[in-house]
Amino acid sequence: AKLSETVAAGGLAGAGQSLSTTAPGLVLGTVGYMSPEQARGEPTDPRSDIFAFGAVLYEMLAGQRAFQGASAADTLSAILKEQPPDLTLVVPGLSPALARIVDRCLE
Repeated sequence: AKLSETVAAGGLAGAGQSLSTTAPGLVLGTVGYMSPEQARGEPTDPRSDIFAFGAVLYEMLAGQRAFQGASAADTLSAILKEQPPDLTLVVPGLSPALARIVDRCLE
């Protein structure tokens, strides 16, 4: 999470100062849960949170991460270029509706 607006006078930061700033192109976060936009160092929006929620939900249901690699760079590459293993094949008997929700989050 990051603050996307400046804090008004009397807030924690001085008037007109941002509490948190991130330089363009800077990648922050836990690699296995980054959205493609984060992995590219692009600006993020609420869709990045939905992607991260889908990644966590996938891991909770499957017992493995949706995107894996031998290194952080390999994991980022998987997020950008690969589809996660089909959740209904990884978790037999999983509700197809729940699998669709997870897939939609990871789109």
